[in-house]
Amino acid sequence: MAIDTSAAIVWAALAAAVMIYISLPDDCGGCYKPDITRLDATIKRKLHGQPLVHGIVVRYVEDHVKNESPERALVLSFHGPPGVGKNYVGRMIAESLFVDGLKSHCVPQFIATKHFPHPKNIKKYKDKLNQDIPEAIRRCPRALFIFDEADKMPEGLIDSIKPYVDGFPVDGQDYNRAMFVFLSNTGGPAIIEKYIELLQDEDDIEDFGIKGFEDAVRESARTASGADDRKGWYQVDLMERGLVHVVPFLPLGPDEVEKCIRDVLLDLGREADISTRMLEKISKEISFEEEDGVTYSENGCRDVRGKTLFHQKRLKN
Repeated sequence: MAIDTSAAIVWAALAAAVMIYISLPDDCGGCYKPDITRLDATIKRKLHGQPLVHGIVVRYVEDHVKNESPERALVLSFHGPPGVGKNYVGRMIAESLFVDGLKSHCVPQFIATKHFPHPKNIKKYKDKLNQDIPEAIRRCPRALFIFDEADKMPEGLIDSIKPYVDGFPVDGQDYNRAMFVFLSNTGGPAIIEKYIELLQDEDDIEDFGIKGFEDAVRESARTASGADDRKGWYQVDLMERGLVHVVPFLPLGPDEVEKCIRDVLLDLGREADISTRMLEKISKEISFEEEDGVTYSENGCRDVRGKTLFHQKRLKN
């Protein structure tokens, strides 16, 4: 009996250790400190021309954070042309949830062209993700995974991620408290087309609805072909199974670009240089497109900092 009792004690201790290993506390060793008020205020203050993004991101992140037992992991898929704030919002989410933001070990980041550059190595990439994702969750059940340039991920790689967002345990591990954010240019042209159509109808961007843009992104993902035959494939299955929330980012007009210029000047401590003349001068250096009477920046605010620094240097000289 003594032997049986000792064995039972040992097995109970091992079971308890396993449960602790699998069910780590949400604070992730102190690095997870969610602040939704900060996220809401930061997006309102620093993200220009993206009313849809503010509403979708804050609502879904808040709901997920407050839910102690979500049904599945939160998956957000950011779509839109370059330079409109997709990476920026990814950083805002990280900084509002984790003490060290993007530098936190609880925020694994993957860039398709850097981490998954060769389709022939897809098995190696899958094995690495199947190692990295569980390890990150063991460190922090509330881990935030960010996949940049997701439209350039090798076809089939998403198969190694699907099990973690399906809502079911994988090898006894729960992944439902995690978040996955995909950043992609997929649907950019379709979003621009819808944006122009609505502005021609004299709609204000603050009144834009989400469904038309969601439909445009989904259709773009399904019909991607030619040189871009891999673009869009990665999220189609997730979309059709209702596992991902599409977040459309709109192109930026001249007014939004000027706001970006103001932000850069303030960041540089050059508030005294902010003037209508200076804003117009820097704006002229930005490439704009005009279609059907609607003007928007070709690269969003991506070039604003460089152009602003150039003009600041000229002022000093």
